[in-house]
Parts: sequence; structure tokens; C-alpha cells
Amino acid sequence: MSFLQDPGYPSCQKCPDLCFPQALYWQFNPQSRRFLPMDSLDLNWLPVGSNCSHHQGVDPPDRSYSHQNSPKKLPLSLASPLVIWEGCNLLTQRQDIPWSWDGSRWTYCKPVKRGRGELQFWIEGDNQDSQAQSDIAEFDIRSACLHLIYAAKVTQLTDPTQGVFSVSDRDLTHYFGLQRRRDLSQHDKLTLLERLVREVSRLRVAIRWLQQGDIPPFEEPEHPLWELVHFHHHPPQGSQRHPSGFTLTIRPGPWVQHFLNPQGQQQGRGFYQTTNIEADWIDLAFRNWQQHPGMVRSLFWLIFKLRFGRQSPLRVSTFMTIAYGQAKLDRADRDRDTRKRLIRTFERDLELLAEAGLMPQFDPKTYPLDIRPLWARLQAIPDDPDDPSGIWLSDGEGDRSLLDFAPRGKWKRLKKARFCGFDPRK
Repeated sequence: MSFLQDPGYPSCQKCPDLCFPQALYWQFNPQSRRFLPMDSLDLNWLPVGSNCSHHQGVDPPDRSYSHQNSPKKLPLSLASPLVIWEGCNLLTQRQDIPWSWDGSRWTYCKPVKRGRGELQFWIEGDNQDSQAQSDIAEFDIRSACLHLIYAAKVTQLTDPTQGVFSVSDRDLTHYFGLQRRRDLSQHDKLTLLERLVREVSRLRVAIRWLQQGDIPPFEEPEHPLWELVHFHHHPPQGSQRHPSGFTLTIRPGPWVQHFLNPQGQQQGRGFYQTTNIEADWIDLAFRNWQQHPGMVRSLFWLIFKLRFGRQSPLRVSTFMTIAYGQAKLDRADRDRDTRKRLIRTFERDLELLAEAGLMPQFDPKTYPLDIRPLWARLQAIPDDPDDPSGIWLSDGEGDRSLLDFAPRGKWKRLKKARFCGFDPRK
């Protein structure tokens, strides 16, 4: 195979970024016959003149997906009112949310400020003929990723109370990191994305808000959280049998008039509530939703928790309930093997959160070193001690070592332990 003739490789020194597939993170250097990072790629072997499509006035092929034509990364600004937080909780915790039957359909009610308001959620098209479990139990947890993308997109509107925003399948592919999924065909990716879009569009909410400070009371009847105004399928290209993509037009519900209204905030008749997130958290959740669903559930919950109290204490039992559901904790109380597996899962999920930049702050009184995860205990070792061997000698002289197995009664102690907070490290 000649790499110089392969259309997937750059054809000139002038525009390698445009003509090189951005999905490839390592580049081939034919002079040294090895892979090099892009910033150290030697382009001397390429012609200076261009025979590439970019300089011929032709758009780059779809599979190149250059960063110039790719959508921007997920904005750090995110709409964060309670209505968005609870919508995210519904999509991640699903059947673990306390749904109630109101006589005709399943409803989730969230009190606000100790009864000074209420949010009510429903699922459009839910089974209204029986008291079977709500369809939310069948929802894909990845739909919460799309929900947060919408919450980020709406903050980019000049006037969220009047505007709509558009999202394409290529935008979502970029946000979710689907361009790296070689095991899925283009049709499979589009089918998955369309299913997530339909799920998020089924969320409906009604709001009753009593007066808080100078903000007057208001009520909003049942309405879609995100209204799918238009779903445009792009026609097939060439020999394709299926649509080549799609573009969505989304209108946020009337909740934005009260919680994402910059003019209303200035005039003292509304709120403008946003928070910041790391750009790669959406990709992280999309990659780990199957193997580490507890991490995804707790990550999305903490995004909003940090907005209201960056360092507020949090019981480990509360964290576990959010991440795994009360039913799983009850099984762990009764079964030793389930308990051991859950502790391992919990400590691995904590490690993933720490790697993502949300470092748990362990309460030294209720969460001492001997019941912390191994990776957290090893952090107690100085990075550059004067005498490395002395650390392990002194560790072996104590009653317990850093590398010892968990002490007896760890589960009961964990449930009473607390986090002082989660430190977002940039």
C-alpha cells in the first residue's frame, strides 16, 4: 500500500489539517516508518502545490471531518435551574425516581423550597390505560447527555425566551465522541441519535412557583421541556439507502421565561440561572454509561449540586442512593457478596470522578483513611519524599498498612461517612 496515493492522507503541505481525517490521532511518517503525533509530523515528503479537494474548490469528503468544519465543543455555560436538574435526574435515575399514579398516568412531583412551589413531570405518550410502570424505565441513560447539550445550546441564544436552536447529527457525533466508534455503522449511529432525540422530546413539566423575595409568583401549565419543532432528514447520497443525516430545530419550553431570562433578571421579575461544566464530561458519560452507570448518574447530579453549594457536606449513603438506587443498597444490606461488589463499584466510580476533575473531599472524622479507597490512601504518600523507603517502613510498623484489606464493618461505617464536598479542579 502506498500512503502517498491513499486519499485518507494529506496531499500537500499547505492544508494537511483540512485534508487529513481528524479521527486519526497519530500520523504516519514514511521517512521513519513509525507513527508520530501530528505536531511532530514531517511534511517535507509532501508536494507544496496542492491537488487536494480543498484547493480545487471542492468540499472535503464527509469522512475527513476536519476540525474547521466540526462543531465547537460543548459550551461551558449550562442552564441550571431546578427544572433542568430534575429533568436530568429523571433521565438518569429513571425507575428509581419516586413516581406516583395520579389516576390516569404516572407523575413525578418535586416540592420546591419546602412547599413554596412544585414541579410536576410526565412522559408524553406514557401508558394511560393501566398502572404499569412508566415508560421512563426503558429510557436510555444517554438521553441525559442530549438533555445537557440542549441546556448548553439554549444559553447561546441571544434571547432564550423567543428563540429556537438547531442541532445536527454531526454536532451530536462530535459531542458524544461517536466518530471513534468503528463498531457502529453510520446508519446505527443515526438510529441511536434519533432514538435519544425522541426520548428527550417526551419530557413534559408543569410549574407552580410561589413568591420568593422580589420575584412574583407564577404558574406554567403542562408543556414540553424541549419542543421538537422540526426533524429534517437529509436525503441519501450516492448509493446510500438511508438518510445521510438530520438537523433538529428545538424550542425550549415556557420555563425559560422565568429561569433563563436576562431581561427578567435585570427587572427583578425572573431568574437567569447557569453553571459551568467541563467540556469533556458529556463525552465521558457517553463512553461509560454501560460499564459505570453509577458514575454517570452521580456526575450529572453533582453538576447541579455544585451550583447550589460547592462545598456542602454530603452523606455517602445519599451519594450511593443517587448513583445506584435505594433497592440496590437494600440488597447490599442483606447480602455480603452484593455488598462487596457495590463497594468496589462505588470506589471505582469515585476514582473516575476524581480523574474527570471532581475530587472528593473526605471528612477526616467520619471518613478516615482506613475505609477510603486504595487510590485515595495512596495519595497520602508524598510525591517526592526525602526517604522513600522510610514511608513503607513506618507504614509496616503501625497497626494497619495502607495496602491492608478493608477493615471489618466497613459497609456500616461507609453509610455513616460524609464527603465535605467535591473540589472541581481545572
